[in-house]
Amino acid sequence: MFIIFDPIITPRDDGDKDPLGQMATDEFLKRYWSDPAYAGPRHELVPKMRQDAEGEAVCGTGRSSLAIDPYGNIYPCVQWRRKVANIEELTSLSGIWRTSPVLVEVRQTAVDMADKLREMHVKGQSGGFCNFCLGVADLQTGDPLSYYAQAAKNAEYRMQAYEAWKEKTGETLEEDGGILSKCGM
Repeated sequence: MFIIFDPIITPRDDGDKDPLGQMATDEFLKRYWSDPAYAGPRHELVPKMRQDAEGEAVCGTGRSSLAIDPYGNIYPCVQWRRKVANIEELTSLSGIWRTSPVLVEVRQTAVDMADKLREMHVKGQSGGFCNFCLGVADLQTGDPLSYYAQAAKNAEYRMQAYEAWKEKTGETLEEDGGILSKCGM
């Protein structure tokens, strides 16, 4: 068993943003991404860049799984509460999986965000180091494609830590498969 620490604090499912008051400080985030003592909880010695190919999605929302709430409402992701259908009204879950206009749009939005992060990286911005959640963006800003503050801060500190490591060692990790993971839940 191991522990994974996620520095992103999310609003409550009902949109209440009070939990955001518990966000990590900038000082902690900078240390978390650069101090080797945190490599275990991060599961990476050095923050790595994203390696999304063109047309690849930023996450698994509506691609790898679905979320169902206690009322039978189906969502593309546990974090992105955009109703796809209700389980009690379905004749076929596989039919919804293949034909839902909501899932088609959500899947395209995930590709659009990966493209946006890649473009930011090409411009020398921190998008290449961003672990991005469309659901958190939507909850915090009302727009799933909005580069929300927590994602931006974490990406910036990840990029700084990587650049410092690269300068110190003369090595790069671009060929090493990119960031640790994409949300597949």
